[in-house]
Amino acid sequence: MGTLKFSSTYFIATLAVLLIETLIALYINDAFIRPYVGDTLAVVLVYCFFKIGVRGHKTRLVLLSLAIAFCIEALQATNFIEYIGLEDYTFVKIVLGTSFSWGDMLAYIAGALLIFIFELGANGKSIRYLMKFRLIFFGFFSFYLLSCGHSKRKSDLITNYEQRSSEIMKVKRYFEQIVPEYYKVRIRYESSDAIDLVVYERLNDSSDNELLFRKWNININNYKEEPQSDYDKKYHGKTNSFELAKTKLNWTNEIIEKLYEKLENADCIGISNWEPIEIEYGYNGFGVYSYKIFREELDKDLI
Repeated sequence: MGTLKFSSTYFIATLAVLLIETLIALYINDAFIRPYVGDTLAVVLVYCFFKIGVRGHKTRLVLLSLAIAFCIEALQATNFIEYIGLEDYTFVKIVLGTSFSWGDMLAYIAGALLIFIFELGANGKSIRYLMKFRLIFFGFFSFYLLSCGHSKRKSDLITNYEQRSSEIMKVKRYFEQIVPEYYKVRIRYESSDAIDLVVYERLNDSSDNELLFRKWNININNYKEEPQSDYDKKYHGKTNSFELAKTKLNWTNEIIEKLYEKLENADCIGISNWEPIEIEYGYNGFGVYSYKIFREELDKDLI
């Protein structure tokens, strides 16, 4: 990997990037810097940390930093924090994250490309490399930047609630009616017949929940069940059967479509019945703005 030698330059760079990430997390809540710059700098932070004590092999360190970011993101798809019993620790949830996003993967790749440009560009190596694959990199950054244009803003979130609070509450009440008592469900719509669906089922004689079903981009009218591997059973639920998941929930496609209509009326895209209930308003960069609706009024000290 390289020789070991302390670098004060990278030590200062690590502290600087860490400070920027902290300030973004604490004080910035916009539609570009927080979702895009924050995730992009995450790979830069890991790389600078490695470079504090390692000299040479910059390309390998960039790829290692990117791999670590990918691994952490992948763990978010497995409820890793719950498995290790740290779901109640806010700091851990901030560092490791709580939900998987392909958009975050793109941000990490952008961070790695920035390191290549600025770290290896001094001798022209990275510039020549970028020129060799200029169409690929141009396409990636075009897609990355275009995705920024569809973000919702915090002001949109607030305005929508002020204008559609009754419709939002109707979504909540309808969802409570259609989800059986011993199930936890998250559903997000890409369209009226394309959904992401996660279903947890209460274990017998226990307060614990077990992942029953988890799939993305399901065509509700043309879902093709595939054979379930051991990996699927461990990380995507006990079954790959969309029909079984619907049977457990007593759902039909008509119910799913009716829920979509109610969300459309509220100008929202998804809902989950965790505690508190979370109604997803729209994408903020690669994240999602949501309304959290508590079953009981919060004390002012908790707000």
